[in-house]
Amino acid sequence: MSLIATAPSVRAAAQERTVGGEARLLYRAVVLLIGALHIFAARHTITTDGVAYFDVGDALMRGDWKLAVNATWSPLYPWLQGFVRWLVDPPVTHEFALAHLVNFAIFTAALFSMEFLLSGWLDYLQLRRQGPVHRHAWSALAYGVFLVGTLALIEISLVLMDLTFCTFVLLAAGLLVRIHNGERLSRHYMLLGLACGFGCLTKGPFYVVAFSILVLTLMARAVPLHTRLKGAAAAAAIMICICGPFVAALSLKTGRLTVSDNGWLNYGWYVNGAAYRHWQGGEPNTQEQIVKKRHIVPMDTGTPKQPTRRADGAIPVYEFGSPLQCTYPVWCEPSYWYEGLKIQMHPWQQLNRLWVGVKFLKGHVANLHPMQMLQSDRLPFLFTTFLLCYWVHLAIRDGFQRHGALLIAVVAAGLAVQLAVYIEKRHLGSMLVPLFLGLFAFVRFDRHSPRIITAALVLLLLPGQIQHLVAAAESMRQQSPKEWTIASEMRRAGVEPGATVASLTYSNPVHAKWARLARVRIVAEVYTSAFDSSESAFWKAPVEDRQKAMAAFQASGATAIVATKAPDWAHAEGWVPVGDTGYSLYKLGTL
Repeated sequence: MSLIATAPSVRAAAQERTVGGEARLLYRAVVLLIGALHIFAARHTITTDGVAYFDVGDALMRGDWKLAVNATWSPLYPWLQGFVRWLVDPPVTHEFALAHLVNFAIFTAALFSMEFLLSGWLDYLQLRRQGPVHRHAWSALAYGVFLVGTLALIEISLVLMDLTFCTFVLLAAGLLVRIHNGERLSRHYMLLGLACGFGCLTKGPFYVVAFSILVLTLMARAVPLHTRLKGAAAAAAIMICICGPFVAALSLKTGRLTVSDNGWLNYGWYVNGAAYRHWQGGEPNTQEQIVKKRHIVPMDTGTPKQPTRRADGAIPVYEFGSPLQCTYPVWCEPSYWYEGLKIQMHPWQQLNRLWVGVKFLKGHVANLHPMQMLQSDRLPFLFTTFLLCYWVHLAIRDGFQRHGALLIAVVAAGLAVQLAVYIEKRHLGSMLVPLFLGLFAFVRFDRHSPRIITAALVLLLLPGQIQHLVAAAESMRQQSPKEWTIASEMRRAGVEPGATVASLTYSNPVHAKWARLARVRIVAEVYTSAFDSSESAFWKAPVEDRQKAMAAFQASGATAIVATKAPDWAHAEGWVPVGDTGYSLYKLGTL
């Protein structure tokens, strides 16, 4: 009787598994194609963080350990990019494209890590629900959320380390799920140690994720207690063996035990209100000097041990040519300039920052203003909003279950620190897949779910990819990208590789990219704000103040001053146009 009754369910489960497998192959092909389009369209662009990564990777390859062991930028991604660049030795004009090729390889690894997590999660649910799961529905959910997380939140077209972080989060979560399933335990514990070790070398917050995952392995009730203890200890030992040497080297360099200074810096900037660049210490910051105006209480942030050097004069000129040997020393290791920063806990300021983080999370995962999203070209974010609405519908109709807590705990660990200090959408993107897999484990899909989620995926995600197809096609007709043009014109104007230049504005968003390609170093700049790229502080100043600022530039070791847009009258004072770029150059030898 029972065999007859269960035969249809067994056949249905087998059919569902076959359909889910076929759908997964299709989803995989579509995701890889879309990812390739995004990366190809942006292959000649780079972020300012990417310039810092390049400098750190180059430092490793030339044996400059003081810069390669970096207290701000975790090592794995910059070192990987540096090694590949050293191995291939591309021409200068193609090193950005090579970085994007590495990104596509990481994107592929992240996709397979997501599939690894998904397959283990479906087995996890099937074991606990004692019946088949809707594999097609779960595939549509997972691949759709993966696309939103990597394309719209992390933005794989940018050269950032978050995609690598996402890869190890998904891999470690997949191994955790398999341990809870009781599968081939010794191998999974060893692989978990490897994933956590390399994950910690990818980004500082992974230490919190790794700790939470190791604790969660001890809660795998399907595994005998002594096996759990031995396995967790082995995983922790492997993790320490991988990340321990870097932590030791970094602690030796800074003179204090640390795994990364990134969280400490962000706390100083976004919670305590330390000056965002060129921190000089001294008196407490005013409200105008604080990065985000919502901070409540300006406070004394301490005294820097080795600040950037402020020149005398009405125009704020800062010099930073030594000791860091890189394209833009202010950003290739910010923690160096902030040594001495004093962190203070202020309850109301901390609560305010946490509230900002929660509102950010709501705006990117559950935005209930569809027209606003459509008008701002953020259609993919409506997919997660739709999923949350559908989740509420299923919960109200069928009630809650209790199977999603495992992955939600991983997400909570990954987002807790960033919500309390500083969060960007790329931070959220790494946690989006485990977040939605965990949420939907609390409800039960019905027979309509595969079609409903697939339809939402097609309607909300795929239309936006047309513009990336157009952008990829247009990029093939594009002449030299802007940064290449500026770098080559600077060379024609006499700025040779190895030269030192000064800027009339905050250099990071304006000059760092072409300076990297031109192989020049930025050693001084006029700085008023990180959010003001105008040069009015220089051009509107009296002539005697401008002369004093130019003398300060020359004293910093700069051989030329670069302006993004010099007024017409400046050409009579010796400023020379740089080709058709709109930039102008003043050679300090003529001062």
